[in-house]
Amino acid sequence: MTSDRALEIVAFDFDVPADYHPVPLAGAEGLDSVRWARGVVDEIEQDVDSVGAVGDIVEQLAELRRQLLSQQDSWLSAAVSIRPEDELSIGCLVTAEQFAMDDDDGPEAFETMLREGTRVLAPGKRTRTADLWRSHSDVGEIVGMFHRFDVTDPGAVVARVEQRTIFGVFPPGSSDMIRFVFTVSDLATFDDMPRDTQAIVERLTVTTAVRA
Repeated sequence: MTSDRALEIVAFDFDVPADYHPVPLAGAEGLDSVRWARGVVDEIEQDVDSVGAVGDIVEQLAELRRQLLSQQDSWLSAAVSIRPEDELSIGCLVTAEQFAMDDDDGPEAFETMLREGTRVLAPGKRTRTADLWRSHSDVGEIVGMFHRFDVTDPGAVVARVEQRTIFGVFPPGSSDMIRFVFTVSDLATFDDMPRDTQAIVERLTVTTAVRA
């Protein structure tokens, strides 16, 4: 640990728009995923004036939570937005995770990692667009990336387009960072995905303390 990184993150939180629903993870392993998903749908039906057909949204939400729980990551937080038009569907999954940094980690190393990640993708994936930027907020320096890519499933002739944004947040003096990942199921979820997701990241609050 370098002398200018004497702090550690002891807690963090972030606000999301009203159409997002927290996914209970740490400390909620005993909660049934289907029961949670049905509760989310009941809440939407009570709070939203015009709601489309329920469809299979309960099964989708339950499976999403099971996948997140399978990571067994106590540092992971998540929320999911629901689109109520026509038929209820998942709009965006946002995950936030805390990481401890080595001495050679930081904004530059994170940006390099993001760039390399767009060049070396899993089989069947090909990058269309990868835009990176730097900015500052009250919580610290931010490195952001918007990534649009093609996905061709085995045996498929036509690729589908997916997109995501990834952010690294580096509080001043901290040896820890926070990584955000926003993944959309529907490309129409955001009017401007880089702008709208960065607005959520900038609402991050962190509590730091001197590392013992």
